[in-house]
Amino acid sequence: MVSLDQIGNWARPFLRSMLSEPDGTGSNTRVCILLVICFALGWVTALVCRVRGPVTVAEIGALLVPLGTFIGLACAPLYAMNKWADVKNNQARENSDHPQQ
Repeated sequence: MVSLDQIGNWARPFLRSMLSEPDGTGSNTRVCILLVICFALGWVTALVCRVRGPVTVAEIGALLVPLGTFIGLACAPLYAMNKWADVKNNQARENSDHPQQ
């Protein structure tokens, strides 16, 4: 296993920016999406290991449709909720900056 000291200086800001919002706060949505993708990759790896033989391009193509559907259905609601909350926060901030008269 590679320790954080061995990664280098570029990786820490990259990973931090990948898992946080533009303002620097942590993003639960991005972490959950990363977990979904890791689960999907583990699922594919487990299926390939179970076959224990050569996998054809057609078999990989047939696996991509349910895998893509799973990732899309798992990640889309998370992303939508995050963006909806961001829009609501921006609206509330605008309303507090410019109160109604």
